[in-house]
Amino acid sequence: RLCKEYNVTPNECVYVGDDIFDIELLKAVKYGFCPDNADPDVKQIATSLNSKAGDCCIAELFRYFEVSGLVKNVTVEQVELVDRNEKF
Repeated sequence: RLCKEYNVTPNECVYVGDDIFDIELLKAVKYGFCPDNADPDVKQIATSLNSKAGDCCIAELFRYFEVSGLVKNVTVEQVELVDRNEKF
């Protein structure tokens, strides 16, 4: 539904999840990530981050994409501010 609403494909999406209820969406997108303290079944299918849930996971994810060259015109400081304030 969200892909249709934003006119993107699952191949253009990122999903971060930590519980077994997230597995279906983690498999559906190109970039599936989970925090370090995710359920073991989730860690088997997603790329595990070093951060724990609620501990700047999104900022770490941003750095991953920044290094990969997939993010432009956004600073890590902007992402960390949003991540700390959990305004998603």
